[in-house]
Amino acid sequence: MQKEASGFTTLEKVKNYVATIQWEKRLKKEVPFLTKLFQKHNYTKILDLGSGPGFHAKELAKNGFIVKGLDINENMIQYAKENYTDPNLSISFETGDFLNDDNALSGKWDAIFSLGNAIMIIWSQENVDTQEMFNRLGKAITNNGAIFFQILNSDNPRKGYVVSKIAKSQDKNTNQILIKHFIPVGNKLYTNFMTLKWKDSDQEVTKEENEPGFLKLIPLEELKGYLSKAGFNKFEFFDNYDGTLLDTKTSDSLLCFAQK
Repeated sequence: MQKEASGFTTLEKVKNYVATIQWEKRLKKEVPFLTKLFQKHNYTKILDLGSGPGFHAKELAKNGFIVKGLDINENMIQYAKENYTDPNLSISFETGDFLNDDNALSGKWDAIFSLGNAIMIIWSQENVDTQEMFNRLGKAITNNGAIFFQILNSDNPRKGYVVSKIAKSQDKNTNQILIKHFIPVGNKLYTNFMTLKWKDSDQEVTKEENEPGFLKLIPLEELKGYLSKAGFNKFEFFDNYDGTLLDTKTSDSLLCFAQK
């Protein structure tokens, strides 16, 4: 988790990252799904784990939920506080590391959700005990509560390149594009993210490359085992946010709803 957070070492880097993501498109398909899911189970108190810049937290708060965004990266939380804190909404943001700080998950939550492969990034860190991670989350959830997370499908690992839209940096003078490279290697997934930048007045392209890393692949049946030991006994797995059920042979992403 620390390693992933290290890529956003300044507020400017957070802003540049925000510019490369098609947030409107994501929110349009993801927030209605989450809203319907949480309302179906009468959940009101929601924790956004790895909340990043805060888009999802605010949209859910606008839909009537009590939401807290938690992220280990101070710059992400600063961006969220500056842009999405609203006195008319039940929303807050906090910096915290739930693996090493018992107070980070203070209170009981009806649901904890985590998007952007954050759960997978966390369990892939050195010295992280995957079972203990899920145990901590389970203890922070109310009876009949749930965890929802989006990760890459370990049974059909992603391969090749994913390219973002072309966006303007914060100074408005630089074009930038984010390229993600994935290569399955045994029970791990090699990842390498790079940003290409260029100015309209200059044909020279510069490259900023994050430190390459590996994500640990955990097959679905093994994942169910971790969740069961953490107190979850009802599972739903989806392919995407239209409610299509997961096909482990064809889907490259996995949405998990695990309920106590």
